[in-house]
Amino acid sequence: MEYTNVEKGKYMKILIVFPAIFIFTSMVYPQYLPKINCDSAETQEELNICAKQTFDSSDAELNRIYVKILAKIRDEQKEAKDDGYGEVLKQFQESERSLIDAEKKWLSFRVVYSKVYAEIYKGGSMAPMKTYDCARELTEHRIEELKKLLEEFHE
Repeated sequence: MEYTNVEKGKYMKILIVFPAIFIFTSMVYPQYLPKINCDSAETQEELNICAKQTFDSSDAELNRIYVKILAKIRDEQKEAKDDGYGEVLKQFQESERSLIDAEKKWLSFRVVYSKVYAEIYKGGSMAPMKTYDCARELTEHRIEELKKLLEEFHE
């Protein structure tokens, strides 16, 4: 069967539009990405996805510990307020402000420093993996720092 130029154009649009929709959907809705066994990842695309998943896991752990520390500080503030310890209350309020400020600055640092890897590998298929690996390593170090801070509340 012979197609006219109009019909060929229609089919070409379909061939271009459907993959584009799939790619856009996978970027916007990562839950629709295929499940990958990261222990046996082989292609660069799989390695990139696994690097992001590993980073996301570390980032979630970082956030969990950060929230725990803030809760401890706020508990101390409440206790100091209830007991009438004004100076202690001020100290914990300042601690909270300092922690929030430090975390905002650290998060900015992580983004900017990870960007170094993005620039080194710019245009290459390894760029996402290297960028996420850098961010994950920084995050894991920060987790250890925050765990030490959290221990201060258990003493």
